[in-house]
Amino acid sequence: MSQTLAPFSKLSLFGIVAINSSAVAPFLTDITLELIGVILFVFILAGSGYGFALIFGHLLFRNTKTVTSLVFLGGMRNIAVGTVIAVTYFPAKVAMPVVFGMLFQQVLASLYAKVVNKYQVKYEG
Repeated sequence: MSQTLAPFSKLSLFGIVAINSSAVAPFLTDITLELIGVILFVFILAGSGYGFALIFGHLLFRNTKTVTSLVFLGGMRNIAVGTVIAVTYFPAKVAMPVVFGMLFQQVLASLYAKVVNKYQVKYEG
């Protein structure tokens, strides 16, 4: 069933991102150095969650299944809740880093899945 439903999950992800990012769309019409700085900072922050979790998991546990769990626990966050809170209680501009984090989270998860696969091959064999 996963092969059949895979396109629907991708479309759903696109829909969720589009809905959550609509609140910050007006702020993206004018790209400034401040906005580029925020984007870079959020990308580095999101990527560091995966990287530090991989390093700490390897140093503390050395069990590949535990390390895999820690990597995705350290990298994945419930970003959609952050978007809802930011848009509800703060000005819309505050939601920008959260929306960027949500976008980077999916890309970084797929990249770190490859890193974790290589880690598992190296340390299980």
